[in-house]
Amino acid sequence: LSTLGLDADRRGDANYSDLQWWLEVYADGGATASNATVNVTYNDGSTGNLNVQAVGGTIRAGHMFALTPLIPVGKQGSFIRGVNSVTLSASTGTAGNFGFTCTRPRIVVNAGLANFPNVQDWAQTGLARVPNDACLQLVVLPSTTSTGTLRGGGKIIHG
Repeated sequence: LSTLGLDADRRGDANYSDLQWWLEVYADGGATASNATVNVTYNDGSTGNLNVQAVGGTIRAGHMFALTPLIPVGKQGSFIRGVNSVTLSASTGTAGNFGFTCTRPRIVVNAGLANFPNVQDWAQTGLARVPNDACLQLVVLPSTTSTGTLRGGGKIIHG
């Protein structure tokens, strides 16, 4: 596993500060929870390990673990350039499937209250120009373990 070769076509800040890396669960694992040690390369070329707790077990498909908040105190101010390898602490008991996703956040919209609509037009979101070949993804970062029903929608204006 190495994502460092992707630099040639990468857009964005030279120090990688605009990237957000995730360990994403593609298919449910087994009943046994396992911790993942993810080896990354930082923007300064150094490497280090990040520890993701409880991959497998009750973690369901679609769950994403943000890697950036796991950067240790000694490397604060560094940004993840790429993922080198991952090691699980134990077998989850059943084949699951997970991988790494790198995103570049375009906007953040906060929902102040649960079950309360939050409608914003293009000017209120502050959404910057989106390249035609971009792949947009909605990511929800809940403050609890159960979010309830989520609804969302959006429109992109061309022109």
